[in-house]
Amino acid sequence: MIADLLEPRIGTRRHRKTLTLGPVVAEVADQLGMPFFAWQRHRADVSYELEPCPAGVRLAAGTALTIAGRQTGKTAAVTADVAFRCLAPELPAVAAAVGHPVGAQHVAFTAQDRIGALGRWYEHVEMIMGSPLGERVAKVVRKNGEECVHWCNGSKYRVVTPSKTGARGLSLDVVVIDEALAHEPWLLDAIAPTMAQRDGATASFGAQLVIVSNAGDETAELLNAQREIGRRAVAEDDRHRVHLEWSCADDADPLDPAVWAQTIPTLDRPDGLSSAFLARQAETMGTDAFAREYLCRTVWSQNRRVIAPDAWADLPHIVLHPSPQAVLAVEVAPDRSSAVVVAACKVGEHVGVELVDQHPGVDWIVERVAELTARTRCRVVLDRYGPASPIGAVLEQAGVKIVPLASHDVADAAAALVDAVTARRVGHVGDIRFQDAISVLGRRQRGDRWVFDRHGGDISAIVAASLAFWLADTKPTRIPAIH
Repeated sequence: MIADLLEPRIGTRRHRKTLTLGPVVAEVADQLGMPFFAWQRHRADVSYELEPCPAGVRLAAGTALTIAGRQTGKTAAVTADVAFRCLAPELPAVAAAVGHPVGAQHVAFTAQDRIGALGRWYEHVEMIMGSPLGERVAKVVRKNGEECVHWCNGSKYRVVTPSKTGARGLSLDVVVIDEALAHEPWLLDAIAPTMAQRDGATASFGAQLVIVSNAGDETAELLNAQREIGRRAVAEDDRHRVHLEWSCADDADPLDPAVWAQTIPTLDRPDGLSSAFLARQAETMGTDAFAREYLCRTVWSQNRRVIAPDAWADLPHIVLHPSPQAVLAVEVAPDRSSAVVVAACKVGEHVGVELVDQHPGVDWIVERVAELTARTRCRVVLDRYGPASPIGAVLEQAGVKIVPLASHDVADAAAALVDAVTARRVGHVGDIRFQDAISVLGRRQRGDRWVFDRHGGDISAIVAASLAFWLADTKPTRIPAIH
């Protein structure tokens, strides 16, 4: 355990028996004159864990996302990442760890726009050139469009424009995306192919996409999507994706100093943020902006927010048990990357909802639902007009009877769940996956009705919860007709 480490609220764990290059990265930070805070060292140790591969040893994680507040040291951490990777060919500890010599490395950096990317890139360059590591740089090219740090060992560190063509033609070992809250998902489509060749190159030790940011709002599509994938990786202990999130809970009081102490890893540390400074910031900034910038709480505009996260968190705690009166709802993410099963059942005056299963892909769903229904004889529902539609026919072939829905029933179910949350007639056990879906939940019009909007992120859990809740609560005496 690292002394004085504030663990991330949600974070990939350090596998203690696994070799990591984190200590080497920390040594590079020392040479830069920026000794790591405890959280930065933890980030390096987790992000640079190694695993065996046919060519020897390589980085376990292909993506490393860090969410931390303003002025906590993200820039210094990224500068150390860049310098370490560019120095890797001449670091004996790296060759010894990965089992072979390392060739020249190719690193790229991008931010919210070209001007912002250049500004931060120049900041990194100044840190490097102002340290003893500057002696290992052959030249710095500052010509417009050709900005690049050329290291004596052949490594290159360049800036790329965050566009669909900005990285075209490059072959990269590391790409750093800064201020990910400002980017749209297509940026990954443009950048990911640049790392394909280097990921398996014998002169490398695994390509890595490094993403850093504080929180955003509903427009932060790339960040919100990567956060959801990262949280899922944490829950499944997937070593191939690192997710480290120093954030406060949605129902936490952003003006409470105790919340600051639980969220900000450099609070009242030497060279860190002071409580007195934060108190002044809290008085000056709006509460939402303060929570977003310093506590990394995603803030959704009121006209989009459908269910307030704190209202959901404050609902009664209800535990469900297998019962024929229960309802199972099946939902699938629009890109079919995952599927979910949610149960609902009336318990006294309330209806409890529980996330039974959520896993990548959809191939597991039929067998699992068939098993659950054979055991409980409960009803099953899904949206025949949504992403789960193809699953319905396969479930029926497996002997599972599906309760059919009219197109307007999906809108009725969404409205019913929202009304029930307001009336506190629904309860749950506090599953964070529901909370994640609530945080990106929006609505869109469908005629004179509205349904949940899937464009903000994966809301499959809440869509399924609404269907299961609606059927369990209304208990129709007749099967709704299909229109």
